[in-house]
Amino acid sequence: MNNLSNSAMQLRIIQAPSLKYNRLDCQLWVKQLSAMTQACINLGASIGFLPSSSSRAIQNYWWQVFDAVIKSQKTLIIAELNGVMAGCVQLSPATKDNAQHRAEVEKLLVHPNSRRKGVATKLMQAIEQESTRQQISLLVLDTQSDSDAEILYQSLGFKVAGQIPHFVSDARGDFHATTYYYKLLAPTLRNRIERAAQARYVNEY
Repeated sequence: MNNLSNSAMQLRIIQAPSLKYNRLDCQLWVKQLSAMTQACINLGASIGFLPSSSSRAIQNYWWQVFDAVIKSQKTLIIAELNGVMAGCVQLSPATKDNAQHRAEVEKLLVHPNSRRKGVATKLMQAIEQESTRQQISLLVLDTQSDSDAEILYQSLGFKVAGQIPHFVSDARGDFHATTYYYKLLAPTLRNRIERAAQARYVNEY
């Protein structure tokens, strides 16, 4: 587990093999992460749960996350402000042989009490740094269309890949679309793809 400090903000990068499976530590994190998740859900966040979801279901999800971390299947980054959990995000590398360069960004959460303080941006910057360290050159993610998260991702250089209607439902039963985003991290790869796209455009027109 590595710590990255930035004034009052501290980022904890939790991953194997540095994470020792201490159940007491994990219990504390699961409790805090579950409480933060519930707070976000109560404000309408589309993160796989509804306000009616049980606390046990949310806690079970976070235990599954820690199991995946221990198995080196993902990295969890937690942000703290003045010692209090403020947000989190996950990096899940693809497992297929032909997709070792790709990872999914999952569950970017910021506690309602810690919003508008740059937490989400710092977490996403940490994700990119960790991705580079792991030699990941392509990030993908999805978020509810027309959400505040879209503004954040676009400001960080993520590009729209497409949209799926009726993808998720809210507490009232209304359906919402989801937008998929991607970001190429390796400059050489990004430049090569952009040149190829330009070449196709020239050939077609």
